[in-house]
Order: sequence, then C-alpha cells, then structure tokens
Amino acid sequence: MADEETKDGAPAAAPAQSWFDQFAAVAAARPGDLAVDVHGRLHVRRLRRRRRHDAGVIELAQKCTALKYLDLCRTSITDAAITAIANNCGDLEELRVSCCENITDAALRVVRLPKLTTLDLSGCSEISDAGLIELSRQCTALKSLRISYASITDAAVSAVARNCPDIEVLSLIHISEPTRRYAISYAVFCL
Repeated sequence: MADEETKDGAPAAAPAQSWFDQFAAVAAARPGDLAVDVHGRLHVRRLRRRRRHDAGVIELAQKCTALKYLDLCRTSITDAAITAIANNCGDLEELRVSCCENITDAALRVVRLPKLTTLDLSGCSEISDAGLIELSRQCTALKSLRISYASITDAAVSAVARNCPDIEVLSLIHISEPTRRYAISYAVFCL
C-alpha cells in the first residue's frame, strides 16, 4: 500500500497526520513532558531548564501546527518559544503562559494569532504597555485576557478595549495602578 500511485503514475501523497498523531510523535520523543487532558487540551510540564524547554516547545509548535489549546504555565520558556508558537500555530485559540517570567514585550510584538480568544499572562512581570498594545492590535478576537504583576497603565487598557471589541474578561491584578483618570480604569478596578 505504501507504493500506491495516482492515476497519472505519480506517487500518492501521504495522508495528513492528525493532531493526535503529531502529538504522539512529539510525546514519544519527550516522555513525561507533555500531557493531554480529558478535553483534548495539551499541557506541557516538567521542562524547567530553559534551553531544553524552548527546544521542546519550538519542536512542538513546528510539528503540531493544528493546536487549539496550549498550557505552558510555570515553565521557563522564553520569547523564542512564543515566537515559534506564533509562527506555526495559527489556529491557536487559547494560550496560557502564566508565571513564565522570561516572556517579554518582544514576544508579544510577534504574536499574530487571529483566532486567539484566551490569553493568560498572569505573573509575566516583564510585560509592559508597549507589548500589550501591539498584542491588542494583532489579536483582536481576544475575549479573555489575564495579566498580573506587570507594568500596565491606562494606555494599554484603553488599547485592549479599543482593539478587542469582544473582550469579556479583563483581569488586571497587582499591576502598576493606572492613573484612574479614565473611566475604563474605574471600571477595571471596580470589578
């Protein structure tokens, strides 16, 4: 069957690998590092050394391009891993990177994920207005955004409100306090 040909004599194209087959291939190469929950969502775990972790996530992003959910919370990934995800996983709808202290504004500037609806940046302390403003321009389908322990001001909050019309959840905990001169700041802090 491997030698099947098309009507014109050319070798038949291999069938496209399912998301699960792609995941299984990566998981086999990195036992214990990846897990799928009961809802079919992918969680990455046990990768604490920076170089190994970035390499694993980059490989995952390159091979599992149909990912819809990715949880990288409390890992030591860097901007390189986020860039690989942004460049390869265009169907991603939910990304959780809370407590990933090595993620900076540079990563947010390259994230162009038109289907991304949920993003958790809680505990990513290197995030500032500049990165969040650019992110809001590129990921306009956001419905839920969580940020904590970052230097965010009214400028970023206003950009998210303006650029992400479907935003339903905007969680800003332990951020640099906005000036409260704008109504949106009052609304956020009154929630």
